[in-house]
Amino acid sequence: MTPQEILSTLVRDWMKRQKLSVRAAAKRLGMSEICLSRRLRGDSQWRADELLRLRDEGIHVSSELFHALVDEEISA
Repeated sequence: MTPQEILSTLVRDWMKRQKLSVRAAAKRLGMSEICLSRRLRGDSQWRADELLRLRDEGIHVSSELFHALVDEEISA
């Protein structure tokens, strides 16, 4: 799995635990429903600023995963 796929899995797991729809999760994360759907499907990449919002919602992103995602963003 790529770092992006791992993060999407973490977000989906969080949504299940919180019993959140995509709409409700997007609202809590401060993003549009379309944007969240695209991230979860892998159509677009998670950005570094979104990682901070995920952390604020209690989604644990390891430092290794965080650095891998930031490196991907820089390389893109």
